[in-house]
Amino acid sequence: MPLDPVLNSLGLPKAPADTRVVVAMSGGVDSSVVAAMLKGEGYDVVGVTLQLYDHGAALAKKRACCAGRDIHDARNVADALNFPHYVLDYESLFREAVIEEFADSYLAGATPVPCIRCNERVKFKDLLQVARDLDADCMATGHYIRREVGPLGAELHMAADPSRDQSYFLFPTTREQLEFLRFPLGHLTSKAETRALAQRHGAMVVLKGSGSLVAAPDGRLNVCPWGNPGMASGGMGDLLTGVVAALLAQGCDAWLAACLGVGLHARAGDRAARQGERGLVASDLLAPLRALGNGIDE
Repeated sequence: MPLDPVLNSLGLPKAPADTRVVVAMSGGVDSSVVAAMLKGEGYDVVGVTLQLYDHGAALAKKRACCAGRDIHDARNVADALNFPHYVLDYESLFREAVIEEFADSYLAGATPVPCIRCNERVKFKDLLQVARDLDADCMATGHYIRREVGPLGAELHMAADPSRDQSYFLFPTTREQLEFLRFPLGHLTSKAETRALAQRHGAMVVLKGSGSLVAAPDGRLNVCPWGNPGMASGGMGDLLTGVVAALLAQGCDAWLAACLGVGLHARAGDRAARQGERGLVASDLLAPLRALGNGIDE
């Protein structure tokens, strides 16, 4: 009677060295730790970063630190750990599939969750196909969520740390996609464990965190939702601060929240110009947030 095959840590019947894993790298701590962990276990790691904004414009702006540094940080981690890293230009797709719908929904009085759309329409659709095109056996991300194998196949479960759980953002994920996806951080019980792993594996972004200035690629967003409230006061500064703060409360990445805030501003301006109306002010766009009682103050 043949013995059951020995599974590696990713649940695949192959030696780590023979298992290619594409890691979706944002340039942040979480995805960098995933890449470092898997590389340390001997897997054939390939890093992929999605360029969702005008990278050249971001680098040209001194204040666009969150946007301009992410790709650079991901590439530095890949270089330091000696695995290939690719940057894919998804700017147009992201604008059409995520930003425009986010802006239109918000202006219609809804409070959309753009990270769900980004995962559904970009990361877990096109990026999964890219991973397969690279002959990967699976794709790993830094999401805090657990993938378990049940009677009918792969299942999505909440993360071990409820405060970091991201299952809500991934509810549209199909079982077919889950069969290919891996979430190595889902079992961790705190963010401190992630940072400890970063220290252990030498991930270069261990000190990167929520104290950074948030700036959009074009430099127009000059706010810091975690402190220094004086940096944005009055008019559009308050509007963008409120929108970005709401997105961050949903769990959105800082630079992504910044891009969405500026995209909303631009979409609102275009609509007002077409309709011959006055430009929108802070109270126009913060009203839906206040109606939901999410803590946005006057």
